[in-house]
Amino acid sequence: MAVRHIFFFALFVLVLAPLSAGAQSMADVASGLRTDPDAPIEIEADQLDIYDQKKLAVFKGNVRAQQGETILNTATLTIHYSGGGAGTAQSITRLEAIGGVQISQKDQKATGSTAYVDMVKEVITLSGNVVLSQGANVLRGSKLTIDMQSGAARLASSSASSGTGNKPKRVQGLFIPNRKSKKTNN
Repeated sequence: MAVRHIFFFALFVLVLAPLSAGAQSMADVASGLRTDPDAPIEIEADQLDIYDQKKLAVFKGNVRAQQGETILNTATLTIHYSGGGAGTAQSITRLEAIGGVQISQKDQKATGSTAYVDMVKEVITLSGNVVLSQGANVLRGSKLTIDMQSGAARLASSSASSGTGNKPKRVQGLFIPNRKSKKTNN
């Protein structure tokens, strides 16, 4: 898979992996992964700053990145890259989305304060009031970590108090069974 497509694959995993054990069948979830990996990636922002010596590209202000049906919205998207200058191969090494991160595809959505994608280690981290939803199914926590190599995902709770007593916040999940309505014979 080309490096530039790993980011959007990571976003698919971010939205889908934690919900795959939920109420919908694996086939239903996997169908959301079907997209064209060669589809163009379109990024819009109020401003783009490029720091070639530091190997950084920073999109600021109402950032919207889209590939196929997957959309990332955030305040700031920083892309760290390696490689030579114009006309030579470059590869993305790390992505940082900061401020109101929202990733969506069809009925799947992931939100948090920040998202980091380490392309070298192939690890995604979404943190800060993480909410994952697919249809009516919802997961909540403070930090989601996904290892793209193994497919393992962990949604962690906050050690901070929830404000009611001294109990820490806990991971929460709501899964709605996908039952077919029974027809009644009259």
